[in-house]
Amino acid sequence: MIAKTLKDIDLLKAVGPALREPHSKPLGDGIFELRTQVAGNISRVLYFFAVGHKIILTHGFVKKTRKTPPSEIETAKTYRKDYHARMEDAHE
Repeated sequence: MIAKTLKDIDLLKAVGPALREPHSKPLGDGIFELRTQVAGNISRVLYFFAVGHKIILTHGFVKKTRKTPPSEIETAKTYRKDYHARMEDAHE
């Protein structure tokens, strides 16, 4: 699973915002999920795009339900808010 996830991350790096299903899916409010499936296991890595063609991976988890849990999306939004705050502080 780790090897395939790293391969999918490389694909995301190469294709960027043009990556679509089944590899990537928008979850709303600028948060996306990178989807990796091996056998019956499905892992998700949530991410967002930042200025300068950067892709920020927030966190990953093994998906147990059909729909991505709202708490996972909120976690990604919290990490994004923290990232932007740190970038603002770095430029002051």
